Amino acid sequence: MYKVLDFRSENALELSEFLNNIRKNHWTLTSNAYQREPDQKPLINSRNIVQDLKKCKIFTLNRDNQIISAMRITPQKSDSTIVIFSHVETHPDFQKRGIFGLTLGNACLRKMCESNICKRVELTTWSFNRKGIPFYKRGGFRAVPGTNLLMENYLPSIVKHPDAQPYFDKYDYIRTLQNKRSYGYDAMEVNGLSVFEYCWKPRKADDTLRVLVDWKKKEIVRVECNMMDSPLLVGEINHVGK
Repeated sequence: MYKVLDFRSENALELSEFLNNIRKNHWTLTSNAYQREPDQKPLINSRNIVQDLKKCKIFTLNRDNQIISAMRITPQKSDSTIVIFSHVETHPDFQKRGIFGLTLGNACLRKMCESNICKRVELTTWSFNRKGIPFYKRGGFRAVPGTNLLMENYLPSIVKHPDAQPYFDKYDYIRTLQNKRSYGYDAMEVNGLSVFEYCWKPRKADDTLRVLVDWKKKEIVRVECNMMDSPLLVGEINHVGK
């Protein structure tokens, strides 16, 4: 029923019609809803989209051959190992049902985790996005202290870390990721370091994985993998590079 597609320039007219329909007829959660609705909403033409494809990738979610959601992935200009998720748009008829997250959002995140280049994903939202922030955190994004509101996701680096491989060889890194529901910043203090915590645990087993990331230095500093059918693996706090 739902298909995630790598957008192609020949479909630019279809995408522009989808985006303009949302801009003209809806002021949605994904259309700068935190701002005051303007009297004049800028529209997008297909030429703009084709030009954008020179600097980013666009992915769409289709249902019955119609676009119902879209987003962009753009390499950061200063560091190509960092990519930015942006321009997320979902038609209101398909919001608040988890469709985007379970399909397009997760599919794009998996693409980055499988990439040999990507080490971190970033996105920017707003501090009062009460529905979006917990959703992003369930996918591994962490709110960076002192920002309003930058979120970073270190899953692409974590899934490639050798000390985490025994766990991810057995369990899916998205389905078993554990998260506390929260709206604030995610940093915690461990041994004098300010870190983001990632924890995994399957529903029907005691195997666990815990990873700490020094968000200031952008480094994984600790990996604890505890699995019943293998010895306890603990990566001590160290510097493993960006």
